[in-house]
Amino acid sequence: MAGTTLSWIHTADGILGARRTYSLLQPEYKPRVATASIQELTAKIVPFFEVIEGRTYIHNGHELKAEEVALPLLYHAYPGRVAYDELVKAVKRHGIAQSSAYAGISKLKNFVDANDDGWVLRGGGRQKAEVLLAELKSKTTTTSQSE
Repeated sequence: MAGTTLSWIHTADGILGARRTYSLLQPEYKPRVATASIQELTAKIVPFFEVIEGRTYIHNGHELKAEEVALPLLYHAYPGRVAYDELVKAVKRHGIAQSSAYAGISKLKNFVDANDDGWVLRGGGRQKAEVLLAELKSKTTTTSQSE
């Protein structure tokens, strides 16, 4: 985490340096643009996934439907496979009832390749997961900026 913070600090410092250089070349340059860029880069970043002793959690997963939890979990595991029983347990860890976990996971059957070794997302499933993650990121960024 410290390395990430330092890289954001270096990026912000670079923007400020560019601002100074640009303002010498373009007197009409408004410093608010650089300030807005710095605030955007240094905004509180919340990871979507957290792995604790091999168990993966999704940020605010308790607020999502079963399929909205299972899909990013499979995406996070890609290209590896996740055993069906392990996927059910992972969804349940987010506060979702077992029957809802089964129902939600079954909605993903057209987006996965399933065999005896487990489930892995196919191309359409990865695309669906990326769309969902972008929506969650937008929601998380809006929430963290209002705090």
